[in-house]
Amino acid sequence: MIDGVDALLAAYDERVRGHDPERAPMGSVVERDGPAVRIHYGTHGTVRHAPLGKETDRTEITRLIRRQQEAFAARCEPAEWRSYGHDPIPMKEPLRAAGFTAVGPPRTLLIAELGDLTGTAPARGLRVRRLGHGYRRMRELDRLVAACEPHPRGLADIREDHGSLLNRALNVQLLEAETRLAGAGWAEAVGATEFVAVRGMTGPHTEFLPHWVRWARNNHALHLGAGKAPERLYLTAEAPEGPILDALLTAGFRALSSVRDYLWPPAGPPPAAQRPDSMLLDDPDHHALRKAFEADFSFKPSHTYYPAIEEPPDSVTWHVGDVTDTRHPYGLMRDLPSTTGWRASRTSSNADYAPAPGPASSSTRSAGGIRATDSTRPAPGSRPGPARRAGKASTTSCSRVTCAWARSGIPGRSPCASSAPSSSPRSRTSSRPPSVW
Repeated sequence: MIDGVDALLAAYDERVRGHDPERAPMGSVVERDGPAVRIHYGTHGTVRHAPLGKETDRTEITRLIRRQQEAFAARCEPAEWRSYGHDPIPMKEPLRAAGFTAVGPPRTLLIAELGDLTGTAPARGLRVRRLGHGYRRMRELDRLVAACEPHPRGLADIREDHGSLLNRALNVQLLEAETRLAGAGWAEAVGATEFVAVRGMTGPHTEFLPHWVRWARNNHALHLGAGKAPERLYLTAEAPEGPILDALLTAGFRALSSVRDYLWPPAGPPPAAQRPDSMLLDDPDHHALRKAFEADFSFKPSHTYYPAIEEPPDSVTWHVGDVTDTRHPYGLMRDLPSTTGWRASRTSSNADYAPAPGPASSSTRSAGGIRATDSTRPAPGSRPGPARRAGKASTTSCSRVTCAWARSGIPGRSPCASSAPSSSPRSRTSSRPPSVW
């Protein structure tokens, strides 16, 4: 624990403001230029830095600002520069001289030790819950957040930043009534530091604070990278004059400094409307894109509905699930391979099929036995399946396998469960393969 306001503020300056992100935000490029950390999002850019020393030459500050402007102008990105009131060299005047304009009201920088915070219980008829994937009121949440802007960091931007680590890096708390959403707040883990930051609230909802404190103390939940998880000790926040600031001060936060954002729009074409890439979880396009991918890349060879391969005469393609799944509409039984002289054994999640002991224990069986086939040659007018694209002769590298039943004197058709090359007496394949290659 850090003693004293000055020491706590110095720790914040060093570990939060001058922090190089361990992982670049989703769809962004992070660059360091001397004391400044520059992040390009395509849609906009940000500049963050620790306090510049008193001995820093004013000409060097001007050159530093100009280099950032040139980098953002080359990408047509508006630039946002954050300035702090306690810095030895105030950045307000150099930024204004370079064409930056202050945006939004000034905010108070707040910091509290986790043990010093107290929250209030939700009012009668309200409950607090954490936002999860698939939340049915996402549009209502987006409207509520937009109606209460500006925020120190927008919820949409943070959700885009973290990609697959969203559940660990971001904690969104909701205040719900039975038929409506009454409030929301979101907190973010600040990399591998001791700090968790409250990035925004739609009102003075100190009901969220106990939930954020418990989350911050759970090192495992907030472990964002390799190495030992940091011990989270402090909660930070920024708020303009008003009820949110008053509520946070009453809950145990201490006011340490002031914060102001400055914006510079470059000349030229408008910036991109969205980042180069993003996560689609909870996005309306997510399911449509996944279905389109499955339609293009799924491997389901069949002699009727998906002629991706050309099979030998008097043969038919069967899916592995036809043998191993008793619920299949074909009504096949699990012991069917054994009735044709093959032995099935299951170990772990895999199924092994091998010829039963005897003179004909090879991968090619005569007199109505099972014949493994290397059926990777595409039919005319069809595209090759994944096995051919991968350059593999055996279909055991695919999510589906192909076998042939030689109908020499035995009526009907019977399946097999693997298709190893003729030189291999044994093959292994998943008993329940995925539907997407």
